[in-house]
Amino acid sequence: MATNRSGLRWAVTATCAALGTLLGARSVRAFHLEDGLRGRTMGNAVGGSFADDGWHVTDRRDRIWYALPRLVSGSVEFTLANVTMASLTDTSDTEVFAMYEAGYGIAEPIRYSPEFRDNHFKCMLRLYANGEGTRAGQQKLMWGICPSGAPGYGACGCGSFFEEPFGGNGSWDGTPQRLRIEWGGGRTRYLRNGAVVLSIDWPGARFAPSELHMSLGTSRPSAVDSAQLPVGAVFSDLVVDGVEGELARCPGPTVTDAGAMVADAGAPTMSGMVLDLPAVEDVTVDPTLASSVYPDVRDLAVGAGDSEFYVKFRVPSLPGRVVQAQLLLQSGTGPSSEGSGASVFAAASAAWSESTLTWSARPGPRGARLARVDGVSVDEPYALALPVSAVSSPGTYAFAVLPEPGDTNAAHFDSKEVSAGRGPVLRLVIDPTMPPVTDAGTTTERPDVPVAIDAGTTTRPDVLVAMDAGAVAVDAGVAALDAGAATDLGDDAGEPLREVTEGGCSCRAGSAGSAGRGMGGVALLALALAGRRRRAPTAPRARSTPPSPSLR
Repeated sequence: MATNRSGLRWAVTATCAALGTLLGARSVRAFHLEDGLRGRTMGNAVGGSFADDGWHVTDRRDRIWYALPRLVSGSVEFTLANVTMASLTDTSDTEVFAMYEAGYGIAEPIRYSPEFRDNHFKCMLRLYANGEGTRAGQQKLMWGICPSGAPGYGACGCGSFFEEPFGGNGSWDGTPQRLRIEWGGGRTRYLRNGAVVLSIDWPGARFAPSELHMSLGTSRPSAVDSAQLPVGAVFSDLVVDGVEGELARCPGPTVTDAGAMVADAGAPTMSGMVLDLPAVEDVTVDPTLASSVYPDVRDLAVGAGDSEFYVKFRVPSLPGRVVQAQLLLQSGTGPSSEGSGASVFAAASAAWSESTLTWSARPGPRGARLARVDGVSVDEPYALALPVSAVSSPGTYAFAVLPEPGDTNAAHFDSKEVSAGRGPVLRLVIDPTMPPVTDAGTTTERPDVPVAIDAGTTTRPDVLVAMDAGAVAVDAGVAALDAGAATDLGDDAGEPLREVTEGGCSCRAGSAGSAGRGMGGVALLALALAGRRRRAPTAPRARSTPPSPSLR
């Protein structure tokens, strides 16, 4: 299957008949999420690193957490590779996966004790340590239910349920293993490579927390020395499916735990489906190469008096109205990638080719600034919110990424030639309940984008989590998709959350920490010596064919 920059794959999630059933019963909302974990994540990473084969564990306390809708039934599956009996160690339990109640003010990343350890809706998958005798390498599944409301952890105010069976094949040889946990209808099952390993029956109870979160890895290793996620383990191809439902409550009067009645606010959602469109062309232009094509096709550079770059996307026929748009960029891995910042404009024309565009022939910008990023660090993803009016209908769209006068330290981003997981992507959130904009005055060569207000500035908005109801097959050649909901975005490595507003979208973003920040002094010295810093051009390389769009 085709993959995009975040490893998201095409997925047909329902037939037309199933879609009709879903649309006829609006109180039942289906949910689907795919996160390939290749190059980036749609979740909130607390440690680890991303590569083309998935998320690599670099510290035993690493994890990625996701905010999900309230899935009263569903499944989570993912691939776990590079886990061996030696990596399980003699004494440390390996905590692979968790789901838990995250409402009532429980902060992320969730603390182990008491919020996670005594959580009211708890699921956890554990691999036993190598030194556990006959159960070494076997798996334990924990499943707990308590519907007594706030604070979401601690003693249960009414009838509760908890079981933690273990078993299964204890052998781990490093090969990819497909793990799946599914729940619903009073039963939870754990499967390994398609075979049922453990099953828990919970008749009469309901798994329905106020706000559901899940994580690869857990918070336990951050508080318990004899717990870990094995360094070197690789996670990939996460898929979540489920159906939303009503909050579980104790029988009788509402429990007013902590002295206050807690109303059901529901899981934070936004109707929509996500379409990721990889760039079809991208190119840097340089004033010192006025009539020559920039030689390094892997480098998208932008700096005052130095360079700027252009990127082009093709938007296909859409099954609804665009309600949110983002330009996703990934900064380079070299120290010189760190830079002052960049601004995004609509390009004055899309009638250019990456193989022939030069500084003298560049189209330049048109209209007001659409988005801005201040401070570019080494090897970081950036999501720049665009006005919806900039990409509201099918057509070819080109953007100019330009420096402001103060952007004297040139920043460098990866082009589509680096890899499918690191090149520019245009991400659209589409509402299928609204009619699409079929003609916004665009042409395939020069879309006439309405004048847009300045969409503001951000330092590093983390990536959306996307999901929601149903699935619709669209446009032959663009995959079928399911509707999504943009959920809460969380913090990075435990630092405080901040509100970032850009292009009319208010979302919570993590901190902008980066290993590249120590380059500030070096950058100042280089600027003092050379007047500006630039990446040395390399020999020309062949252009790549862009991957296909991913519509979900």
